[in-house]
Amino acid sequence: MLPWWQEKLVAAIKDISLESFAGTSRMLGVEQVGKATGEAAIVHIRGTPRFFFDLHFEVEIYTKYPRSSRSCKGVVKVTEFSNDLAASGDAFPVEVTMESEGDKPGVVKEFVPKMQDAMRKIVGEYESQAEAPAGGPFPGQLPPAQTSK
Repeated sequence: MLPWWQEKLVAAIKDISLESFAGTSRMLGVEQVGKATGEAAIVHIRGTPRFFFDLHFEVEIYTKYPRSSRSCKGVVKVTEFSNDLAASGDAFPVEVTMESEGDKPGVVKEFVPKMQDAMRKIVGEYESQAEAPAGGPFPGQLPPAQTSK
């Protein structure tokens, strides 16, 4: 499921932007969403799908004034994005580094929550990937046929 996650993460995060950032007219945008690493699988246990994932990835961001070519780059590193954290409702831990330390609090306060909301939406999509057919369990989940003697 890693390719699925990569595609969804890029689609959900790449377009996040802030037109006004940290109380100024600076904008914040995503330059690139790095490759997700880790593990992801949907496993069926006794007819019930279980949605496991434990991923790590980085998002390269930038801030700049609309009428200036000068920009400041940074990275938001997602250190743990897992099914356990998603179920608990806790925030996914991140590390933010910026060329300008003055931008870091604004990124943490304004950009990271938007990114985390996008990530939670993807978790909902992930959990809909293995809905049981209308007729009941998947064919591979039926118990072995009883033999009559």
